[in-house]
Amino acid sequence: MRMTRNTFHFIICTLLSLTVSCTNGDISELLRSYDDPFDETPAIDCYSSPYTVRLTWKEDECADKFILMRAEDDGTENFRQIYLGTRTSYIDGFYLPDDQKRFIYRLDKTRGNRRFKGSECACAVVSATLHDTHEPNNTIEKAIELERIIAATMPCSQFNYRGRSFGDEDWYYIRMKPLCTASILFIQAGNNNSVPECDFMYMEQGGEIKPLWHNDKFTVSNTSLVSKNIYFKIMPDMTKLFSGSAGSAVPAYTIQITEESFK
Repeated sequence: MRMTRNTFHFIICTLLSLTVSCTNGDISELLRSYDDPFDETPAIDCYSSPYTVRLTWKEDECADKFILMRAEDDGTENFRQIYLGTRTSYIDGFYLPDDQKRFIYRLDKTRGNRRFKGSECACAVVSATLHDTHEPNNTIEKAIELERIIAATMPCSQFNYRGRSFGDEDWYYIRMKPLCTASILFIQAGNNNSVPECDFMYMEQGGEIKPLWHNDKFTVSNTSLVSKNIYFKIMPDMTKLFSGSAGSAVPAYTIQITEESFK
């Protein structure tokens, strides 16, 4: 019969108990996994509270303590320690002058005298802007119905760290009758109407990405012979916003259905 690791540990602890006092702590240490702590990148939430970055990570029975490191996203990766302990979450608070500053976070772990550095960093932005009321609608499964005027924000960032980028996406759907086309008016907030070009694009489900224009209409169509939901998404044009340079922005827009026509 093949002996498992836990069975082997139990036998050893039983033998120890016959010769020395084997406490609960001794047993726990003997039965503890001998594996190294696993590598992990912390999860980030930048838009639930103003000027706040919330970080979470998983329990790890192979780690004694967690060390959270932070650096500005300026290309130097000059980290400093901001947390040491056994919790699996941390709230990093900032102030008004830090608005739109970019940071990277690395999660290290210890076991005994050894330190295990995280191989990947999480990217975050300090923002006064919160999630808009329609979030989360950044996947087609969580698309919201477009029935009225909708105003939304779209946080996005380009990082120095390994060329990482983040751009929110907003999914919508329209209940459409057979052989119907809907016209949708798109307005970028803050545009003074003198520049029709804007910082957004859209894509109908299964279609190609197309540019959007300020104070102009785009269309989506149901070409089938049955009523169905037609899905599309709005996304930022990262090239126009950042031109390959690091930065952060929160462009905003409104959309509304202005007309439905039939073939």
